[in-house]
Amino acid sequence: MRGFVVQDGMFRLLSGDELFHARMKRLLFTPINSAIGFLNKGSRVMNYFWEGATAQVAQAILSEVKILVSVYEKSAKLLTIGVRMFTPESNGAQEVEVTMEFDVNGVKTKTIIQNERQV
Repeated sequence: MRGFVVQDGMFRLLSGDELFHARMKRLLFTPINSAIGFLNKGSRVMNYFWEGATAQVAQAILSEVKILVSVYEKSAKLLTIGVRMFTPESNGAQEVEVTMEFDVNGVKTKTIIQNERQV
């Protein structure tokens, strides 16, 4: 499957893993009430990233991602999900990393997202 996404202010035609990762990033980082035409669609994941690294925040992120994938990504089956909270020595700020593995129409893929960026 191929599709257009907006990246760095430009339209890009993506396919395969790149397209799926872009869709997941958009799904996880679109705040509730900000999707034009879909005011109930959105995510609280960004809010959780800035609440501090606690077991409750990790559980909330896991729950939010599972719900978002099951409701909005019908072609994707979430195989594994993990949340890791850590403090890198370079900046001393708490970081949150979400690792997800999916089966998308029979193809396995992996997405890793840290705070507001995808790696």
